[in-house]
Amino acid sequence: MQGGILMMTVSGAEFYNWSPAISLDNPTKAKPTARPDITTLYRVVGSDDANCFYDTGYVRLVVYPYPTVWAGNDQTIVGGNSVTLNSVPSTDVKNIKWTPDKWLSCYDCASPVATPKQSTRFSVMVSNEGGCIARDEVSVFVVCADGNLFLPNTFSPNGDGINDVFYPRGKGIHGLKNFRVFDRWGEVVFYQASLEANDVSKGWDGMIKGKLASQDVYVYTIDVICENNFVFSLKGNVALIR
Repeated sequence: MQGGILMMTVSGAEFYNWSPAISLDNPTKAKPTARPDITTLYRVVGSDDANCFYDTGYVRLVVYPYPTVWAGNDQTIVGGNSVTLNSVPSTDVKNIKWTPDKWLSCYDCASPVATPKQSTRFSVMVSNEGGCIARDEVSVFVVCADGNLFLPNTFSPNGDGINDVFYPRGKGIHGLKNFRVFDRWGEVVFYQASLEANDVSKGWDGMIKGKLASQDVYVYTIDVICENNFVFSLKGNVALIR
């Protein structure tokens, strides 16, 4: 590799003369250390102390430059969404490896799709034919807010199978701590703890203590736990239509 060191070895003579000598620690040794900057063909001439014997040998040292890689710009996504990590490796790169390899569509490709549940710093390592290595890193920041959750502003619990239940929908949500619905006087008419988003069975069916709730505008509050463990509260209104 570029900047690497290699010991060359020759035998069968008493004296040696290596050339070119500029990148060698000692051009007269049987085992000189070479540090070439470019691919170099070395010649060694061996002889005896009586000058009766001469022989010539050659060895070619291939120097591979270090590869390069850019992991891309840091990115921010809403929990539950995905983003493509567009790394840019140099043309000599033969192998790519991403770490950590979870939440990635592939770990040995240049542009994996990342769907992290938490803010994560991904590292990409590349190598070329000569085993030379380069690394870079990119961060994906995962945020969570009211955009992760959706609740309709109306529902009609009339038994027609369409929008009969008022319940939270969303993605990138770990869970919901509390889900409350209040009437216009501030009385709790529905309460559910420890539920999941998109679970219609845990929503409000428009009943209050076994009786039909009147057509009106109600207030709801939800405490949301995101997949990155961030907690936020959401408040809004919903109109019950009969």
